[in-house]
This record gives sequence, structure tokens and C-alpha cells, in this order.
Amino acid sequence: MGRPALRPVAPEEEALLDTAEVPAAVVCAICGSPDCLGCSVEEEHTLPSGVIAIIPWERPMGSSWTRLWATASASTLRAESFFGPIPKGEYASALRFSVVCELMAVSSVALAISAGVFAIAPTMSIALLRDPHTRGLVLRLVMLGVPAFAALLVVAHVVYGWAMDRGAVRAGARPHRVQALRFGMYGTGLDLMTSPIGMAYTLLSQGPRAMLNLLPAAFEVPSIACRALLRRVYHLADEPAAKARRYGGILIAILGLAMVIAVMTLLAIAMFV
Repeated sequence: MGRPALRPVAPEEEALLDTAEVPAAVVCAICGSPDCLGCSVEEEHTLPSGVIAIIPWERPMGSSWTRLWATASASTLRAESFFGPIPKGEYASALRFSVVCELMAVSSVALAISAGVFAIAPTMSIALLRDPHTRGLVLRLVMLGVPAFAALLVVAHVVYGWAMDRGAVRAGARPHRVQALRFGMYGTGLDLMTSPIGMAYTLLSQGPRAMLNLLPAAFEVPSIACRALLRRVYHLADEPAAKARRYGGILIAILGLAMVIAVMTLLAIAMFV
């Protein structure tokens, strides 16, 4: 049997061939299996463009120093796009980020206060440090106070995330505790950026205008981040979102006061007993 004759392709058929696409294999977007009937998606982890939200701190590439500042900057200067689609993930990575942020922030504040006191009263500062009792007291205050206060802030952020979850559930939303707790822990990026070391880093890396933008962010970011979380994760807006924020605010105020009293009491006991 002879080969069939080949005919030339018409220009209009060639245009169709150029624009035709071979259909890709259909797989589940969640589990990746071609046999899956469809996994249920409980939360929205993508941006409006369809790009999956990945927190810089949790990316495998880059140095820890670069990822730390990239995450802190994003959580402060782009709070709505950062906290709105905040994905589920490990507690451990978010906790490490919050501990590093608060230790750096509190240490830089303590250093700035010490430098300010020394600049205002250098003679008195030197005289106090020459006294063995005073020097030992200051050393214990630094060694115990900085970690204790940093730990208090980390716990306060975790409690804030938990309180937001409780408030959202009370307002009628489904619970999303994992994302709420990660929301609280990654919120420590604001503390780092608005601390003396954060101001200095921003000034050296981005200039004075960017540093000045951090000043209003200290007051605006918490409410922006909270509204983004409630809208994108819990699907709450307007009055239900306001109700969730009020209830969460009451919880964090009560628990925060109790934690401050407890930490100050323990610190006083460790210092003077």
C-alpha cells in the first residue's frame, strides 16, 4: 500500500495550529493526584493574582539575616498584603522569627537607653558602675531583664493571635488557630522595625525617607494587619469584624496585664531576693 499524498497546509489552518495548545494533564491542585475527586480548600493562601503566598523567613534560599529583614519589612510596610493571605505552616519557624525579633529589639532599646543616660550624666554613670553592688545589680538587670521582657513580648503576640481567633469565632467565623497564632508571631516584625536597630538598618539600607515612614507604621500597622486577617482568612468585615476586634482586644488587655504583673514580680524576686 502506498503512502498517502501530503497536501500543503492552508494559511488559515497554519494559524490555527500555531495557536492550538495541547491540553495538560488534570491533577488536583491540593494533593497533586490525577485520580483525586477534589480536595476541599479551607483557607485562601493565594494573592489575587494566583501567586501562592510564601513568607520570606520560611524560604529555603538566602541567608537568615536577609530573610529576617525582608520578613520584618514586609510585615511592617506591606502589612495588608502580608497578613491577609498568611498561610498555614509550622509554629516553630514563626516562633524562631518572633524570638529573634524581640531579642534584637529589646537589646537595642536597652543599649539606646544606656547610651542616652551616659550621654546625659557621664560622671554619675561612671561613679555608679565603679560601685561593685551597683555594677552587679545593673548586670543582673540586663542579663535577666532583656530576655524576660523579650519573652513577655513574644507571649503577648501569641496571645494576641489567639485572642483574634476567639473573637472571630465569637463573631460567627470558623476557627483558624494556626494562622491566627502565626499572625501574632510574625507581628513581632513591627517591633523589630520600629526599634533603634530597625531604624538604623532602614536608614542605612533604604534612606531617611523610608526610616521616617516607620514612625506612623507603629500606630497604623496593628489595625491594618488585623483587618486584613479577619477579611481574608475569616471572611469577616464591617460589624462582625469590629465585634471580633473588640472581643479580642478585651482578652489581650486582661491577659496582657496579668502577664506584665507576673513577669515584673518574678524579675523583682530574682533581682532583690
